[in-house]
Amino acid sequence: MFYISLQPEKKFCRGLLSKPDVQILGYTKYKEMIRLSGKAVPVPQGEQEKWIETIFNEQPYLANVYPGDTRNIGIIFCIRDFEIEYFNLGVNPIFRENYAVGRGKITKKGYFITEDCTAAAVLRTAPHQQL
Repeated sequence: MFYISLQPEKKFCRGLLSKPDVQILGYTKYKEMIRLSGKAVPVPQGEQEKWIETIFNEQPYLANVYPGDTRNIGIIFCIRDFEIEYFNLGVNPIFRENYAVGRGKITKKGYFITEDCTAAAVLRTAPHQQL
């Protein structure tokens, strides 16, 4: 699970409240790409204070950004069920793997051709250098 603290007056926070779909993308110096796709939903009101305390304990510099009671004006979001896509672009052939976390589902990739055939299925069977 991932937790995010956002300020309600920020456009990003308002956007998540109306459409919770998120993607977080990272790229390493080893030419690896990791993408997390899921939904960020507000933590229940009764748990907000607990997660605010946890976040501020783990990130003490936030006390300088949000002194005193101003730390309580944020909304804590949780990304609980999600898909992770991992690509290693630094190897040949390129390595790609998908993982479901929690109740996340792995999204089938590729273009729809028929129920039995997608471009992704064709790419998996064709030699990498010939496409």
